[in-house]
Formats: sequence, C-alpha cells, structure tokens
Amino acid sequence: MGAGDGPRSRTEIRWLAQLVGVLAALMAAAPVDATVIVQSSTLTGQTHHLEEFGGSFQQFEPALGTLESVSLEISGSITYFVTLVPDPTRCIGACFYDAAFSTGYWFNAPGFPVRQPNFTPDFFAAVNFVASNITLDPQSFTGSIEFFGFADSLSGYIGLGTVSVAGGISEDSDVCQDFGIKPTCTDNINLTTTLTYTALPVPEPSSLLLLLSGLVGVLLFGLGALLPKVLEKFLHA
Repeated sequence: MGAGDGPRSRTEIRWLAQLVGVLAALMAAAPVDATVIVQSSTLTGQTHHLEEFGGSFQQFEPALGTLESVSLEISGSITYFVTLVPDPTRCIGACFYDAAFSTGYWFNAPGFPVRQPNFTPDFFAAVNFVASNITLDPQSFTGSIEFFGFADSLSGYIGLGTVSVAGGISEDSDVCQDFGIKPTCTDNINLTTTLTYTALPVPEPSSLLLLLSGLVGVLLFGLGALLPKVLEKFLHA
C-alpha cells in the first residue's frame, strides 16, 4: 500500500460514515403521527331507575391504519333537589320529612370487565345524599361521576359496524316521604361517555415518495463525492 493510501482511505470511511448518518437521520425524521378519533354521547335531564347511557359508536375502520389503543371515559355529575312545603295534617308528634337519594352506575363494553346490571359490587361509581329532615329551606347536592380506563382487547372495536357501550343507572333506593313537611324530590344529570381510538395511520403515498427522493438524493451525493477518489485509487494501483 502506498504512503498516500491511508489518508484517502480515512476520507472514504468518513464519507461513508456521514452518508450512513444522514440516511439514518432522514429515516428518523419521517415519523408517522398518531391518529386520534373521538366519539361521545351525553345523557342529560332527570334520571329514572335503570336509565341507560353510553350507546352505539362506530368501529375503527381497518383501512385507516393500525388501532393501537382504545380508551373509555365516563364523566359528569348528578344534582339532587328537594323543595318543601308544610303539611301539618300529616305530622306525627313532630313535623318532618324523609328524603334520600342513591344512584349507582355500571357499564359493559368490549375489553372491559363484565359487570352485572343493577348489582352494587359492580358499580364503578355511586352518589348518595340524605337531606336535612326538619328545615323548610330547599336542599340540593351535586356529586361527581367518573371513570377512565383502557380496553384490554381491541378486536371488538375493529370493523365497519358499531360497538356498544351499554351503561345503566340504579335508582331503586330513593326515599321522598311526607311526615308533616311535604318534599318534592328531583334530580338532574349531565353524563358524557367518550370513546377514543388512537391509531397509526397508513403512510400517505406523497410521504413515501418524499422519503424515497431524499434517500436517493443523499445516495447520489455520497457516490458523487466518493467516485473520483475510488477512480484515482484504481488508476494509480
């Protein structure tokens, strides 16, 4: 090997290393942003025993990419109201009333633990309120309802149809009784069910073309820089 071969070899190695580095940088600089698809439904108004919430949502269409995760959020609040008027004819010694509210919440959806409807141990949330039973002042109380989780299995959410989030409300233990003070008991709920898909989309053809063009350009640039040195080495061998 001639005395001048060492520096040329080192130069070629540096060019190759730079070329590989630029190629790797180009590949890393072309991330695919996640697609987030959000669907929701809201229940409002006065509730009733075994009231339903949730509903049917569109499945994730496979042509859009690869479904990575499914999250479910159920959030909102319920407010209880008691209005009162005297009713002396119903007094038993003292005049009072009984007013108590209790609501429990459950749901069933693919990828989540199976819950038995109207079964207290399976409630994901419960809101309770017992009103003062001697005052004539109106009473109210607001309680929050919260759930958030990820589906363990995604298969039920992939397709061209719909998927059901079947929620229900237990309200079978409410009390609203007149013992000389007549109560009127109502409630108002605002409860939103949100289903969120996070997916990796299919790369767009234009993005692939741009990446390919960049790779070809870097490759040609690297070859253009190396070729004269390779030819010189070959001719002087």
